[in-house]
Amino acid sequence: MNQENNFDEIDKIFVDYFKNEKIEPIPKSVQDSFNETLNKIKSSYNYIYYLSKVAVIVVIIGILSTSVVFAKDIVHFISSIFTNSTEAINTAIDNNYVQELNLDYVYYNDVGVTIDYILLDNSNLDISLIYKYIGSDTIDEIIIDEFKIKSDKEAILWERAEEENTLMEGATLSKISDVINIDKNVYKDSLLISSKHFSEINSIILEINSFKIKINGEYKIQDGKWIIEAKIDKDKLKREKVEYEIESNEYISDSFIEMTETSLNIHLDFNIMIDTDILKNPDNVVLIDAGYNKHSYKKLDLYNEQTLYLEYDIGRFSENIENFTLEIMITDDEMIVLKAK
Repeated sequence: MNQENNFDEIDKIFVDYFKNEKIEPIPKSVQDSFNETLNKIKSSYNYIYYLSKVAVIVVIIGILSTSVVFAKDIVHFISSIFTNSTEAINTAIDNNYVQELNLDYVYYNDVGVTIDYILLDNSNLDISLIYKYIGSDTIDEIIIDEFKIKSDKEAILWERAEEENTLMEGATLSKISDVINIDKNVYKDSLLISSKHFSEINSIILEINSFKIKINGEYKIQDGKWIIEAKIDKDKLKREKVEYEIESNEYISDSFIEMTETSLNIHLDFNIMIDTDILKNPDNVVLIDAGYNKHSYKKLDLYNEQTLYLEYDIGRFSENIENFTLEIMITDDEMIVLKAK
Protein backbone atom coordinates (compact mmCIF):
# COMPACT_ATOMS: atom_id res chain seq x y z
CA MET A 1 0.00 0.00 0.00
CA ASN A 2 1.30 3.42 -0.91
CA GLN A 3 1.34 5.68 2.15
CA GLU A 4 1.44 8.96 0.23
CA ASN A 5 -1.51 7.99 -1.97
CA ASN A 6 -3.66 7.33 1.11
CA PHE A 7 -2.65 10.63 2.68
CA ASP A 8 -3.44 12.42 -0.60
CA GLU A 9 -6.86 10.80 -0.66
CA ILE A 10 -7.59 11.91 2.93
CA ASP A 11 -6.39 15.44 2.14
CA LYS A 12 -8.65 15.65 -0.91
CA ILE A 13 -11.69 14.66 1.14
CA PHE A 14 -11.15 17.51 3.56
CA VAL A 15 -10.26 20.08 0.91
CA ASP A 16 -13.58 19.31 -0.77
CA TYR A 17 -15.40 19.51 2.56
CA PHE A 18 -13.96 22.85 3.65
CA LYS A 19 -14.78 24.51 0.31
CA ASN A 20 -18.25 24.87 1.76
CA GLU A 21 -18.12 25.69 5.47
CA LYS A 22 -21.91 25.71 5.73
CA ILE A 23 -22.15 21.98 5.15
CA GLU A 24 -23.47 20.39 8.34
CA PRO A 25 -23.38 17.58 9.19
CA ILE A 26 -20.64 15.97 7.11
CA PRO A 27 -22.30 14.57 3.99
CA LYS A 28 -22.76 10.82 3.80
CA SER A 29 -20.66 10.73 0.63
CA VAL A 30 -17.73 12.28 2.52
CA GLN A 31 -18.21 9.90 5.44
CA ASP A 32 -18.29 6.91 3.08
CA SER A 33 -15.18 8.09 1.24
CA PHE A 34 -13.33 8.76 4.48
CA ASN A 35 -14.36 5.40 5.98
CA GLU A 36 -13.21 3.65 2.80
CA THR A 37 -9.77 5.21 3.18
CA LEU A 38 -9.65 4.33 6.89
CA ASN A 39 -10.47 0.72 6.08
CA LYS A 40 -7.59 0.62 3.62
CA ILE A 41 -5.25 1.84 6.34
CA LYS A 42 -6.74 -0.53 8.92
CA SER A 43 -6.16 -3.49 6.64
CA SER A 44 -2.43 -2.75 6.58
CA TYR A 45 -0.24 -4.18 9.32
CA ASN A 46 1.68 -0.91 9.15
CA TYR A 47 -1.23 1.30 10.19
CA ILE A 48 0.63 2.57 13.26
CA TYR A 49 2.72 4.78 10.95
CA TYR A 50 -0.40 6.63 9.78
CA LEU A 51 -1.60 7.67 13.21
CA SER A 52 0.02 11.11 13.50
CA LYS A 53 -1.64 12.51 10.41
CA VAL A 54 -5.00 10.90 11.07
CA ALA A 55 -4.87 12.36 14.60
CA VAL A 56 -4.98 15.86 13.13
CA ILE A 57 -8.08 14.91 11.18
CA VAL A 58 -9.73 13.61 14.34
CA VAL A 59 -9.35 16.98 16.04
CA ILE A 60 -11.09 18.66 13.12
CA ILE A 61 -13.83 16.06 12.90
CA GLY A 62 -14.41 16.05 16.66
CA ILE A 63 -15.02 19.80 16.65
CA LEU A 64 -17.05 20.19 13.50
CA SER A 65 -18.92 16.94 13.02
CA THR A 66 -22.36 16.40 14.49
CA SER A 67 -22.00 12.69 13.79
CA VAL A 68 -20.92 11.35 17.20
CA VAL A 69 -20.58 7.76 16.02
CA PHE A 70 -18.38 8.80 13.12
CA ALA A 71 -15.98 10.80 15.32
CA LYS A 72 -15.93 8.13 18.04
CA ASP A 73 -14.94 5.44 15.56
CA ILE A 74 -11.96 7.46 14.38
CA VAL A 75 -10.84 8.22 17.94
CA HIS A 76 -10.87 4.49 18.64
CA PHE A 77 -8.90 3.86 15.48
CA ILE A 78 -6.02 6.20 16.37
CA SER A 79 -5.66 4.85 19.92
CA SER A 80 -2.70 2.66 20.86
CA ILE A 81 -2.33 -0.58 18.94
CA PHE A 82 -2.96 -2.20 22.32
CA THR A 83 -6.35 -1.45 23.87
CA ASN A 84 -4.76 -2.36 27.22
CA SER A 85 -1.60 -0.31 27.54
CA THR A 86 0.49 2.03 29.69
CA GLU A 87 2.37 5.24 29.01
CA ALA A 88 5.70 3.38 29.11
CA ILE A 89 4.42 0.75 26.67
CA ASN A 90 3.19 3.45 24.27
CA THR A 91 6.57 5.17 24.48
CA ALA A 92 8.29 1.86 23.70
CA ILE A 93 6.00 1.40 20.69
CA ASP A 94 6.90 4.89 19.47
CA ASN A 95 10.51 3.67 19.51
CA ASN A 96 9.59 0.56 17.46
CA TYR A 97 9.87 -1.79 20.44
CA VAL A 98 6.93 -3.94 19.39
CA GLN A 99 6.69 -7.10 17.35
CA GLU A 100 4.38 -7.22 14.35
CA LEU A 101 2.99 -10.66 13.48
CA ASN A 102 1.58 -11.84 10.19
CA LEU A 103 -0.40 -14.80 11.46
CA ASP A 104 -3.37 -16.34 9.70
CA TYR A 105 -6.75 -16.33 11.41
CA VAL A 106 -7.68 -19.46 13.32
CA TYR A 107 -11.36 -20.24 12.63
CA TYR A 108 -13.85 -22.31 14.60
CA ASN A 109 -17.67 -22.05 14.69
CA ASP A 110 -17.84 -18.86 12.58
CA VAL A 111 -15.26 -17.03 14.72
CA GLY A 112 -11.76 -16.16 13.54
CA VAL A 113 -8.95 -15.04 15.86
CA THR A 114 -5.47 -13.74 15.17
CA ILE A 115 -2.67 -12.00 17.09
CA ASP A 116 -1.42 -8.97 15.17
CA TYR A 117 1.04 -7.42 17.65
CA ILE A 118 2.89 -8.52 20.74
CA LEU A 119 5.15 -6.69 23.16
CA LEU A 120 7.26 -8.49 25.75
CA ASP A 121 10.01 -7.50 28.12
CA ASN A 122 10.98 -8.80 31.56
CA SER A 123 8.06 -6.92 33.15
CA ASN A 124 5.11 -6.78 30.74
CA LEU A 125 3.40 -8.92 28.15
CA ASP A 126 0.86 -7.18 25.91
CA ILE A 127 -1.01 -9.19 23.27
CA SER A 128 -3.14 -7.48 20.60
CA LEU A 129 -5.98 -9.60 19.23
CA ILE A 130 -8.41 -9.33 16.32
CA TYR A 131 -11.73 -11.19 16.42
CA LYS A 132 -13.74 -11.73 13.23
CA TYR A 133 -17.27 -13.12 13.13
CA ILE A 134 -18.20 -14.67 9.76
CA GLY A 135 -21.72 -15.84 10.58
CA SER A 136 -24.79 -14.46 8.81
CA ASP A 137 -25.79 -12.14 11.69
CA THR A 138 -24.50 -8.65 12.36
CA ILE A 139 -23.11 -8.79 15.89
CA ASP A 140 -23.11 -6.03 18.52
CA GLU A 141 -20.01 -7.26 20.35
CA ILE A 142 -17.68 -10.21 20.81
CA ILE A 143 -15.81 -10.84 24.07
CA ILE A 144 -13.20 -13.44 24.89
CA ASP A 145 -14.60 -15.72 27.61
CA GLU A 146 -12.70 -18.82 28.76
CA PHE A 147 -9.05 -18.86 27.72
CA LYS A 148 -5.52 -19.66 28.78
CA ILE A 149 -2.18 -17.98 28.09
CA LYS A 150 0.94 -20.07 28.59
CA SER A 151 4.59 -20.01 27.64
CA ASP A 152 6.51 -22.43 25.47
CA LYS A 153 7.67 -24.03 28.73
CA GLU A 154 4.03 -24.85 29.54
CA ALA A 155 3.95 -22.34 32.40
CA ILE A 156 0.43 -20.91 32.83
CA LEU A 157 0.68 -17.13 32.68
CA TRP A 158 -3.04 -16.54 33.05
CA GLU A 159 -6.16 -18.67 32.87
CA ARG A 160 -9.85 -17.89 32.98
CA ALA A 161 -12.26 -20.79 33.26
CA GLU A 162 -15.85 -20.82 34.56
CA GLU A 163 -15.52 -17.30 35.98
CA GLU A 164 -12.40 -18.27 37.95
CA ASN A 165 -9.13 -16.46 37.23
CA THR A 166 -5.68 -17.99 37.78
CA LEU A 167 -2.40 -16.10 37.51
CA MET A 168 1.14 -17.36 37.68
CA GLU A 169 2.89 -16.45 40.92
CA GLY A 170 3.91 -12.82 41.03
CA ALA A 171 1.81 -11.84 37.99
CA THR A 172 -1.07 -9.39 37.63
CA LEU A 173 -3.59 -8.93 34.83
CA SER A 174 -4.82 -5.49 33.83
CA LYS A 175 -8.57 -5.10 33.59
CA ILE A 176 -9.74 -6.47 30.28
CA SER A 177 -10.78 -3.36 28.39
CA ASP A 178 -13.76 -2.89 26.13
CA VAL A 179 -13.24 -4.33 22.69
CA ILE A 180 -13.11 -1.83 19.82
CA ASN A 181 -15.18 -2.29 16.69
CA ILE A 182 -12.89 -1.63 13.70
CA ASP A 183 -15.11 -2.98 10.92
CA LYS A 184 -18.34 -4.88 10.43
CA ASN A 185 -18.18 -7.92 12.75
CA VAL A 186 -14.46 -7.26 13.39
CA TYR A 187 -13.22 -6.28 16.85
CA LYS A 188 -9.88 -5.39 18.40
CA ASP A 189 -8.82 -6.39 21.91
CA SER A 190 -5.65 -6.81 23.97
CA LEU A 191 -4.49 -8.58 27.12
CA LEU A 192 -1.81 -7.06 29.38
CA ILE A 193 -0.02 -9.15 32.01
CA SER A 194 2.70 -7.85 34.33
CA SER A 195 5.17 -10.19 36.02
CA LYS A 196 8.80 -10.70 37.02
CA HIS A 197 9.13 -14.04 35.22
CA PHE A 198 9.14 -13.23 31.52
CA SER A 199 12.88 -13.34 30.89
CA GLU A 200 13.03 -16.93 29.58
CA ILE A 201 9.88 -17.00 27.45
CA ASN A 202 10.46 -17.87 23.77
CA SER A 203 6.85 -17.98 22.60
CA ILE A 204 3.31 -17.31 23.80
CA ILE A 205 0.50 -19.83 23.32
CA LEU A 206 -3.09 -18.61 23.47
CA GLU A 207 -5.81 -21.23 23.91
CA ILE A 208 -9.42 -19.98 23.73
CA ASN A 209 -12.35 -22.22 24.65
CA SER A 210 -15.28 -19.81 24.29
CA PHE A 211 -16.48 -16.34 23.31
CA LYS A 212 -19.47 -14.28 24.38
CA ILE A 213 -21.22 -12.91 21.28
CA LYS A 214 -23.89 -10.21 21.54
CA ILE A 215 -26.58 -10.33 18.84
CA ASN A 216 -29.69 -8.14 18.97
CA GLY A 217 -28.84 -7.10 22.51
CA GLU A 218 -28.47 -10.63 23.90
CA TYR A 219 -25.30 -12.61 24.65
CA LYS A 220 -24.73 -16.20 23.68
CA ILE A 221 -21.75 -18.47 24.34
CA GLN A 222 -19.82 -19.73 21.32
CA ASP A 223 -17.68 -22.72 22.31
CA GLY A 224 -14.72 -23.94 20.31
CA LYS A 225 -10.99 -24.53 20.28
CA TRP A 226 -8.81 -21.71 19.05
CA ILE A 227 -5.04 -22.19 19.55
CA ILE A 228 -2.48 -19.60 18.40
CA GLU A 229 1.27 -19.58 19.02
CA ALA A 230 3.24 -16.33 18.75
CA LYS A 231 6.98 -16.79 18.68
CA ILE A 232 9.04 -14.03 20.23
CA ASP A 233 11.44 -12.41 17.77
CA LYS A 234 14.62 -12.10 19.80
CA ASP A 235 16.24 -9.79 17.25
CA LYS A 236 13.28 -7.44 17.32
CA LEU A 237 12.80 -7.58 21.07
CA LYS A 238 16.36 -7.32 22.30
CA ARG A 239 16.16 -6.45 25.96
CA GLU A 240 18.44 -3.98 27.65
CA LYS A 241 18.12 -3.58 31.41
CA VAL A 242 19.27 -0.41 33.15
CA GLU A 243 20.39 -0.60 36.78
CA TYR A 244 20.53 2.26 39.25
CA GLU A 245 22.46 2.89 42.44
CA ILE A 246 21.16 4.83 45.43
CA GLU A 247 23.36 7.24 47.30
CA SER A 248 24.14 6.11 50.84
CA ASN A 249 21.20 6.65 53.20
CA GLU A 250 20.96 5.85 56.90
CA TYR A 251 17.50 4.30 56.53
CA ILE A 252 18.34 1.90 53.68
CA SER A 253 20.28 -1.31 54.29
CA ASP A 254 20.10 -2.60 50.71
CA SER A 255 18.53 -1.72 47.35
CA PHE A 256 18.05 -3.07 43.86
CA ILE A 257 16.66 -0.84 41.09
CA GLU A 258 16.16 -2.05 37.54
CA MET A 259 14.50 -0.49 34.53
CA THR A 260 13.17 -2.58 31.66
CA GLU A 261 11.75 -1.36 28.38
CA THR A 262 8.35 -0.74 29.96
CA SER A 263 8.78 -0.58 33.73
CA LEU A 264 10.91 0.79 36.58
CA ASN A 265 11.15 -1.67 39.48
CA ILE A 266 12.51 -0.63 42.87
CA HIS A 267 13.36 -2.93 45.80
CA LEU A 268 14.31 -1.24 49.07
CA ASP A 269 15.32 -2.87 52.36
CA PHE A 270 14.83 -0.55 55.34
CA ASN A 271 16.51 -0.87 58.70
CA ILE A 272 13.40 0.59 60.35
CA MET A 273 9.76 -0.48 60.45
CA ILE A 274 7.58 1.15 57.76
CA ASP A 275 3.98 2.27 58.28
CA THR A 276 1.93 0.47 55.62
CA ASP A 277 -1.04 2.82 55.89
CA ILE A 278 1.12 5.84 55.07
CA LEU A 279 2.58 4.20 51.96
CA LYS A 280 -0.86 3.23 50.63
CA ASN A 281 -1.32 6.88 49.73
CA PRO A 282 0.54 7.40 46.39
CA ASP A 283 1.16 11.03 47.34
CA ASN A 284 3.45 9.78 50.10
CA VAL A 285 5.79 7.93 47.72
CA VAL A 286 6.73 10.27 44.88
CA LEU A 287 9.38 9.80 42.21
CA ILE A 288 10.82 12.97 40.68
CA ASP A 289 12.75 12.50 37.43
CA ALA A 290 15.62 14.59 36.06
CA GLY A 291 13.12 16.90 34.36
CA TYR A 292 11.37 17.55 37.70
CA ASN A 293 8.30 15.59 36.63
CA LYS A 294 6.51 13.78 39.47
CA HIS A 295 5.38 10.15 39.12
CA SER A 296 3.10 8.05 41.34
CA TYR A 297 3.73 4.34 41.68
CA LYS A 298 1.74 1.86 39.62
CA LYS A 299 2.20 -0.93 42.14
CA LEU A 300 3.39 -1.13 45.75
CA ASP A 301 4.10 -4.16 47.95
CA LEU A 302 5.47 -4.12 51.47
CA TYR A 303 7.00 -7.29 52.90
CA ASN A 304 7.72 -7.79 56.62
CA GLU A 305 7.19 -4.06 57.11
CA GLN A 306 10.80 -3.48 56.05
CA THR A 307 11.10 -4.54 52.40
CA LEU A 308 9.39 -2.25 49.91
CA TYR A 309 8.70 -3.02 46.24
CA LEU A 310 7.65 -0.20 43.92
CA GLU A 311 6.77 -0.31 40.24
CA TYR A 312 6.52 2.83 38.08
CA ASP A 313 5.11 3.36 34.60
CA ILE A 314 8.52 4.46 33.30
CA GLY A 315 10.63 2.56 30.76
CA ARG A 316 14.07 2.93 29.25
CA PHE A 317 12.62 4.87 26.29
CA SER A 318 11.17 7.50 28.62
CA GLU A 319 12.74 10.94 28.97
CA ASN A 320 14.58 12.39 31.97
CA ILE A 321 15.36 9.05 33.60
CA GLU A 322 19.17 9.19 33.79
CA ASN A 323 18.69 9.93 37.50
CA PHE A 324 15.78 10.48 39.84
CA THR A 325 14.81 11.31 43.41
CA LEU A 326 12.44 9.25 45.54
CA GLU A 327 10.58 11.01 48.35
CA ILE A 328 9.06 8.62 50.89
CA MET A 329 7.03 9.60 53.93
CA ILE A 330 7.95 7.18 56.74
CA THR A 331 5.81 8.91 59.36
CA ASP A 332 3.20 11.65 59.23
CA ASP A 333 5.94 14.19 59.88
CA GLU A 334 9.12 12.64 58.48
CA MET A 335 10.25 12.17 54.88
CA ILE A 336 13.33 10.44 53.54
CA VAL A 337 14.87 11.48 50.22
CA LEU A 338 16.70 8.92 48.11
CA LYS A 339 18.80 9.93 45.11
CA ALA A 340 19.39 7.33 42.40
CA LYS A 341 21.57 7.42 39.30
